[in-house]
Amino acid sequence: MPGRFDLSKLDDDDPFEVDADNWPHLYKHTFVRPDGRPVRIELPDVLDLYIWNEALYYPADLAKGDAHWLLVGEIEGVMITVPLALPKSGDPAKCRPIGIYPAAADEKDRYIEDR
Repeated sequence: MPGRFDLSKLDDDDPFEVDADNWPHLYKHTFVRPDGRPVRIELPDVLDLYIWNEALYYPADLAKGDAHWLLVGEIEGVMITVPLALPKSGDPAKCRPIGIYPAAADEKDRYIEDR
């Protein structure tokens, strides 16, 4: 089984490869803030987490899907998980975010512990 892609090779300002295949998965969820108000979290929000070094990365289970890493972070009080897969282009400076999801309880706990 091949290894994970190298996070350190991602472009500092523009790491995400987005096309018609993964675009819809990045915009299909509405999230709820702790105060109960809905919030829309979109790819530019995730890019901010990345650029400002506010995300943590955990290995994804390579046997269960395309994701190599799980980007976990907090946006407007909402914990999210973004699975990151290899880019279709083969460019090592890019990765494919394949969804934006509410973080699972264990991901939230691990993020808080690791911060």
